[in-house]
Amino acid sequence: MNFIKTKTFFIFFTLISALSFADDFSDYEMDIINQIQEFRFSTRSLKSADEAIKAVADYRKTLLTDDVRKKLGDEAELTADNLLVLEQYNYMYEKEMKSPDLEPFIKPQYEKIAAWDAEHPFDKANPYYILSSGDLTNSTMQFLPQGKAISLGIQEKKNYDMVVAKYPKLAFGLINAALWYYFAPPIGGGSMTKAREYFSRASECAANNYEKFYSYVYYSQFLFENNDADGCEKYLKMAEELSPSNRWTPLIRRMNKISYSVLDYSNNREKIDKKL
Repeated sequence: MNFIKTKTFFIFFTLISALSFADDFSDYEMDIINQIQEFRFSTRSLKSADEAIKAVADYRKTLLTDDVRKKLGDEAELTADNLLVLEQYNYMYEKEMKSPDLEPFIKPQYEKIAAWDAEHPFDKANPYYILSSGDLTNSTMQFLPQGKAISLGIQEKKNYDMVVAKYPKLAFGLINAALWYYFAPPIGGGSMTKAREYFSRASECAANNYEKFYSYVYYSQFLFENNDADGCEKYLKMAEELSPSNRWTPLIRRMNKISYSVLDYSNNREKIDKKL
């Protein structure tokens, strides 16, 4: 759930399930997921992409020990791995967006998701699994055949819509849905009205530092693109108050000064980097 994620929405749309949910993860499983989300928030304060890559790899080994994995259900374990694989991938992408190491790193996790989904229909999936799988699949789309990417993107909208309907105060779901509606063209179902609503709701419903930070950043940039300088500054400051030493918002401020948002950066990184 950062600027890497939005790149894959663009890839899907340039190519142009019914859900009910099982019982929540156990308290133990949710504690692990919450620990991971708090860790993911903390990586924004690390000094470099290299430092973050190492930190995520080390954390995954430290947290998800054999003993911990034995206590997790298969779906919760897959969700935990989704979150940490994606976090490491995002920093690998930040470091070198055309690295040959990206596909072999992320694709095996996508294949685990695909295998699980083949045996476990989404009508029994947990929302955290759905959302983490959607995030990771988005980042894998560029490595998949065009037809498969299109099919996954269509299904993704249905999944996000149903997560939001079932869990209207789950900021993780609202952010994912907002990004989908933002990047989708109107003819493909996109809606700036829905994007605004979901970004706004996410900023109000965010329940932890991870959700707050990303909802504030994305909403600030949506407001920036809609010429609301005061609103943009308000939410960007709120994000910085959560993580004063993060590396992301200073970059965003530099982009804003030359009239680009972080949403623009997702699809025009090389062009914007030359101007920064």
